[in-house]
Order: sequence, then structure tokens, then C-alpha cells
Amino acid sequence: MKDPLRGLPQGSSKDGLQKGSTGTVTLNDIEDDKEKDSEVPPEVPTTGNRRNMCADDLHRARVKMMKKKRFHKDDELVEDCVMERAQSELIRRAAIQFGLKEVGDDEEWTLFWTDYSVSLDKAMELKRYQPFILDGFKFDLRLYVLITSCDPLRIYFYDEGLIRFATTKYSEPTDRNVEDICMHLTNYSINKHSKNFVRDENKGSKRKLSFFNKYMENNAYDLERLWSSIEDVIIKTILAAYPVLKHNYLTCFPNHISGSACFEILGFDILLDQSLKPWLLEVNHSPSFTTDSKLDQEVKDNLLYDTFCMINLGACDRRKVLEEERRRTNERLLHIYKSREDRADEIKSNQAAWVEQMEKYEDENMGNFRRIYPVPGSEKYDKFLKYKHSLFQETIASKAREECAR
Repeated sequence: MKDPLRGLPQGSSKDGLQKGSTGTVTLNDIEDDKEKDSEVPPEVPTTGNRRNMCADDLHRARVKMMKKKRFHKDDELVEDCVMERAQSELIRRAAIQFGLKEVGDDEEWTLFWTDYSVSLDKAMELKRYQPFILDGFKFDLRLYVLITSCDPLRIYFYDEGLIRFATTKYSEPTDRNVEDICMHLTNYSINKHSKNFVRDENKGSKRKLSFFNKYMENNAYDLERLWSSIEDVIIKTILAAYPVLKHNYLTCFPNHISGSACFEILGFDILLDQSLKPWLLEVNHSPSFTTDSKLDQEVKDNLLYDTFCMINLGACDRRKVLEEERRRTNERLLHIYKSREDRADEIKSNQAAWVEQMEKYEDENMGNFRRIYPVPGSEKYDKFLKYKHSLFQETIASKAREECAR
């Protein structure tokens, strides 16, 4: 069998990895971690790659949440493993099991364990991972999420999406099929070139999300629990990036206190395992709206139509914004003094009226969208937000918006 990690030295797992210059935790640090069981792994440095940035945001959120958590002395912590120097048979076997592509001698792989409470022994359970199979094929879900407001944060889930299937019937990875990308990968960009790709709304290689819901309901699966867990993944992923997102928003629109100045459609790719646990594969901040089939056009046209109805373009009147800017300029020039408390009260009053108006409009124009944050019970996510104040300084307007949105 061709080695999927060609160029990596063979050796025993006790030799571990060499500590890199990035200060990340490697296998050689395991013994030290046993002694320092309360130590939290350092943050992964941002590389500039969008996918890495998403991982960095999730990593930062986890580190903050686990600062007070102590690890059992038998738990080994692994964070950033440079695969080029890997000598651990565990990592090699895991890589082969998941069908990682062959790499050159001068290339590197990075393996992330984001759950630092998982020991290396427990990590071997990865071998027993089984995807949820539908009609004999592996698949993933493309879900669309709309952020209508960043400050305060408002997240909507679109009830129609896409299921993308692999085009070769699934079987457990073996030496013979591990390189069959049309069996193990669900990417539409790969499978659409397969001779087995089928264009059919009910039996094809790409189907509507409503088909998936109907299938799960007919087969007595707990749909409510499944979508609750998927929405939880979506909300936590966005909250992980929220401090940076909010900071950038306030930097670009420091004086925008009436209405939302922007919106974002996100494409979440979710994989389900055999226990229906959702796994986040990727978040696309600019999902494709290419329509190379009637099914694509139907889903994406309706998505865009409902989005433009939701964002209420008429609510942001350029003339009113310019008038507000001129009023503030005159106040500064004429030295009209307002105390911090008075200005906070004024902003809070304006924001309360705007939030009420926004909620009423969105409730009447959401189409196939439904709000997943904030909703009754969203208080459980407050613990993920309480660290944001230490990252960036908040403005009076920002605090007022947040308070009014509660």
C-alpha cells in the first residue's frame, strides 16, 4: 500500500514529535502536561487562511471556556501536531483510516485535537467513526444562515438547503478503497464529474433539505433533537468569531446607531455520524450561488428573495444618516456638551425603538427563515460572550444595543 504520509519517518510513539517554533503542544510535551494538569494549551497562531481563522476562533473560544477546568493527570494534551515530523503510529494510523491524501517530502500536515480533555488512548476511538448513510451513500448538508445584524447579533436559519452525496456507495476505509474520493468525500465540485453522478430531485446525487427531513421523519428519527443540536453548532461557531466580527463592524461603522449597516449569508457544511451527532466541516462566508441545475436555482433563488425581504433595505435611509452625521458635527463645533450618562440614555432610547421596529419587521417578512438567536433560552450562550469585553473596548452605542436586544 502506498503510504498516505510519504516522507514521514517510521518509529515508536514514545519518540513523539519535535517541539516546533510556534510554541504549540506536541507529543514530547505529554509528560510535562501530566505534571501540569491545569495548564491550558496555547492559542494557535493565525495564519491568514480563512479556514485556519475559523479554527483559530473556535480554539480561542474553547481556551477561554476551559481556563478554570482542571484536567485529570492521565489525560494527555495534544494541540498542533506537525505531520511532517510525526513518528507516532497513532497519528499515522488515524491519517490512513481517514484517507488523508499523499503529501510530498517538503509538505506539512497539521492535526488538531480541539477537545483537550480527550486522551491519546481515547483518540483511538476515532477509528470507530461511522458516518450516517442515506441510500447507501455518504452525504453532507449545506445549510444557509443569515446574520441580519451584528450589533446586536441576530442569526436566522433557512429551512431549505441542499444534501450533497458521494457518488460511490460507502464502505469502511480499507487499503483498496481509501483513495476513492468519490466514496469518502461529499464535495459537489468533485462528485459532479463522476460518471455515477445522478441528476434527480428525489434519487439524485444532490437533493433538497426538505427531502432529508421527510426521510428522517418517515423513519422515526428524532428530528427536533437533531436540528436542535445542529443549531447549537451553528450558534457556537458564530459566537466563537463574534468578538472579532463585532470589533470589525464597529470599526467600519462607528457612528451607525440606527438599523443594521450590513448582512451576511453563511454556508455551513455539516456531516452527521451514525449517532446523528453533527460535525462541522466548513463555514463558507461567500457560499456559491451558481445554479447549474433546476434544483439549485429553485433553492438559491428563494433564498436570495427571502434574504432581500428580510434585510429591509429601505430601513437604512442615506439622507437620514447624513443628517445625523451633520447634527453630531455641529454639536462638536458648537461645543454642545452632553455628559456620558445623558448620551448613553439618549442612545439607549433610540436603540430600544429601533430594536422593537426591527423585530416586528423581521417577524412579518422572514419567509422560510426562522430566528435561532436570540430566542427564549438563549441565556445558556451568555457564558460564551462574557469574555468579549477583555478583547476589544466597547462603545456606549454598542452596550446600549446589546441591552435593548435582550
